[in-house]
Amino acid sequence: MAILHHSSNFPPSPPPQSSNLTLSSSHKAIPSPKAHSNAIMTQNSSIAYHLEKARNGDEIGSETITVLDNYVAEVWRKIVAQPDSYILTKQEFAVFNYYQARFSGDPRTAAAKARYWNSQPRPIGSS
Repeated sequence: MAILHHSSNFPPSPPPQSSNLTLSSSHKAIPSPKAHSNAIMTQNSSIAYHLEKARNGDEIGSETITVLDNYVAEVWRKIVAQPDSYILTKQEFAVFNYYQARFSGDPRTAAAKARYWNSQPRPIGSS
């Protein structure tokens, strides 16, 4: 049995700690599904926070404006890419509705809102 000796003056690296990265088959670090899920939850919380700030008329800083502007731009890109079929999520609808004046007059706006409302469950007893 051969004994391997570590030839450098440095101690061996400790075993890797659990992280939000995994190695792909090409040995590139990629975010794990859990990290992606956590990132989405963090983004959703951030969007909700900034939207609430804007709705309450709190002092709106440049960060809030940037976060909401970027988010509504992404929502609009989704609508434009699928103008007859994209259904907004609850959060997308909330932000899109907040910015509705920006998109007024565009028939895709009314269609996107109608699809959102048509996708929502109907209360029992409603027609």
